[in-house]
Amino acid sequence: MGDTDFRMVAEEGTIETYDTYESAYAAMTEAAARDIAEHGEEDARESGARHPYGYSIEVLRDGEDITENWKHNYPDKPLALA
Repeated sequence: MGDTDFRMVAEEGTIETYDTYESAYAAMTEAAARDIAEHGEEDARESGARHPYGYSIEVLRDGEDITENWKHNYPDKPLALA
């Protein structure tokens, strides 16, 4: 199995790369919590055009985007906040 990276992507363009799913998910939930504290739950949730809260995780293995495969193989590990 190759090298897997997890990128936490904000819809405004910020991308942070993590070595583990858990690290990327924690960063995504922390970013959403900051937005909620700053803007309130409703505004923070509706700020995303593609995903609630405007954050998601992309999964790359050896540079190839395997996000869709991840969704199917690990349905218990969400890539966006609901």
